[in-house]
Amino acid sequence: MQITKVISTRIGSATSRLVKILRFGKSDVQEPRQSSAFGIDSNPVPKLLAVYSETSENGKAVILGYININQLADIGECRIYSTDENNSLKAYLWAKNDGDLLVNGDTDNLIRYLKLNQGLQQFVNDLKLELTAIQAGIIAGGGTYTPNPAFHLDISDSKIDNVKTN
Repeated sequence: MQITKVISTRIGSATSRLVKILRFGKSDVQEPRQSSAFGIDSNPVPKLLAVYSETSENGKAVILGYININQLADIGECRIYSTDENNSLKAYLWAKNDGDLLVNGDTDNLIRYLKLNQGLQQFVNDLKLELTAIQAGIIAGGGTYTPNPAFHLDISDSKIDNVKTN
C-alpha cells in the first residue's frame, strides 16, 4: 500500500469509479478502481491523498480510501459530508453519540412542515369560527363587530424543499 495524490475521476465502462492518481512521479499516472463501503457513492476532489493498493490480480489495483483531513466525529459518531471542488465544506449529516442528528448545523430545529401547516390551518379555521361566535354575541348585546374576512396564515417561507423526512 502507498499514499498517492488524486488527479481526477471518471466513471468507467463497468460503471465503477476510476481514480486517476500520481503514483511514483509525473510519468507514473495510474487509474485504479475506487472501492468503498456498500451503499456509499462518493467522488473525491482533486489533490486528496488516496490509499492505493495492489491486488492479487496481476495489474489490478484499487483505491481503498482517502486521508481525511476534516475529521470531527467523536467516539461512536458518524459524519457524512460533501465539499466543493476546492474541498470546502458544503453540506453534512452528523449522527452524534448523544442521539442527535445534525443536518448542516445545530442552531435550529427541523419540523414536519405538512403536519405543522395542517395544524396551523386548522387553528385559523377554529379561530374564524370563534370570531363568528364572538360577533354573534356582540350583535346580540346590541353592538357591532365584523371579523376580518382576509385573516389567513402563510408559513410557506419556512419550508425547506431540499431536506425531506417521513
